Amino acid sequence: MQTVTNIVNSNANTGGNKSAFNMGSTGIVTGPASSTVTNTTIGGGNTAVVGCGCPTTPTNVKVVGNMLSSTNVGVVKINTTSVGQSNVQTVTNAVNSNANTGKNYSLFNMGGSVVGTGPAGSAVKNFVVGGSNGVATP
Repeated sequence: MQTVTNIVNSNANTGGNKSAFNMGSTGIVTGPASSTVTNTTIGGGNTAVVGCGCPTTPTNVKVVGNMLSSTNVGVVKINTTSVGQSNVQTVTNAVNSNANTGKNYSLFNMGGSVVGTGPAGSAVKNFVVGGSNGVATP
């Protein structure tokens, strides 16, 4: 059994800038805010290497004294191999991704005032690949 928990918090913030009570031109210019999260979870695997366990020498049967109305002997060879495997995988991804360029203020200024922000972007990618089972012979 495999249990994977990914908890990710990613924040990018260029907002919350203030310019107030100034005389003349004032400006706030911020760059971009970007938050990118990539989660990759790959499950475990099982490989069973199983041999037959069969004898490598031939079975020789010699029938002698075979006459009319005699009973012959039969030889039956049975070889059985059983393999059982399982994978149980529980994956929990909790992702919080935020990008913010907002809440920029320019108040009570005399003359020109400029507030400029870059773009805000948030991207999340989750990749989950389950486990695998395999059987191989030696």
